[in-house]
Amino acid sequence: MDYKITKPALIFDDQRLYVLAAEICNLSLNQLKSILEDFENIFKKKYTSSSFGYHTSLVSFDENVSSVEYHDEFIMELNSKELYDVLIDWYDKYSKWELIMNQS
Repeated sequence: MDYKITKPALIFDDQRLYVLAAEICNLSLNQLKSILEDFENIFKKKYTSSSFGYHTSLVSFDENVSSVEYHDEFIMELNSKELYDVLIDWYDKYSKWELIMNQS
């Protein structure tokens, strides 16, 4: 039997966010780090807004609100701090997972 174990999954309770979960799960650690730095710079008021999206979705965010789109269609708005916290948590877990995988 052939199979491959890739990285862990991120699942939101709200099914509308499956596109966001897929986008986040496909990011590299470097891409995640860059997005987190953008959030931090916005929270520090170095600039007012930013966005990320690498496949079919786009997340535009400012200090308060993050807007999720899929194929240019609005999906929903999220609290930017809450999304930032999710990304931090994902980055931490993904980093640990990568470390374990590289040791085996």
